Amino acid sequence: MRKLVTLGAATVLVAGSLGAGAFAADGITQQVPVAQVDGMIIYRSDIDAAKAQLGAQAAQYPPQVIQQFILNNIIDARLAAQAARAQGIDKESAIKRRMERLNEQVLRQELVERAVAKGMSKDRLQAHYKEFVKQNPARDEVHARHILLKTEGEAKKVIGRLDKGEDFAALAKELSIGPSGKSGGDLGFFTAERMVAPFSVAAFQIKPGSHTAKPVKTRFGWHVIKVEAKRKGKPPSFEEAVPTLRESLRDEITGQQAELLRSKAKIVIFGPDGKPVP
Repeated sequence: MRKLVTLGAATVLVAGSLGAGAFAADGITQQVPVAQVDGMIIYRSDIDAAKAQLGAQAAQYPPQVIQQFILNNIIDARLAAQAARAQGIDKESAIKRRMERLNEQVLRQELVERAVAKGMSKDRLQAHYKEFVKQNPARDEVHARHILLKTEGEAKKVIGRLDKGEDFAALAKELSIGPSGKSGGDLGFFTAERMVAPFSVAAFQIKPGSHTAKPVKTRFGWHVIKVEAKRKGKPPSFEEAVPTLRESLRDEITGQQAELLRSKAKIVIFGPDGKPVP
């Protein structure tokens, strides 16, 4: 278990935030004990809460492995905390301030989560989706192939062979020095901003089924481009955009909550000279 060093620091921080009797109001899950340390019970909900805070990191390991690892860290943190209290460390002013800050962070996170859960409605997500589509209009796309060559002379020779009827994909596989050469130079559909300017400008000017009459130079070399098709881009569907919309709405709710709390408080900021800043 101790080999999971990449999770060590993060898990200790999470475990350290779980005090005696943490999550005791969680309902059924708090009734399932997993360990007892000097009379203090560690519940399944403690493990679940720590795992949730680790997020994607925890998903990298088998469930039983990560559960045992988190449990070990909670036990170690609890024993260390007891030893620190026995030495009076928790009474030191600097430590008390740090503990206050940790408590504030836990309470702030819970307040935010509850506000987000309450405000995360489908209607608000739909409103965010409309704004998202408005701010990110669909862009035209082109499906192109290219053959990348080192010199202009080589590119002109390729254009000459294409003009005589040779297959573009076959020439790309034979001659292109770019990574797409293996797939016949196929770049799929792309919008103009996804490619360097000289390349995208040329690609969007070519008619479908045609190739460049002259080589196109970029910092990568000389390109011969063929356009297979063009189409009008489409914005992502509401379902596709939901993960992004949730993050956006979460930020909005969190910001609104912070503004509301600040509006009700008297806040004074002091400058380096110790005087209030206007």
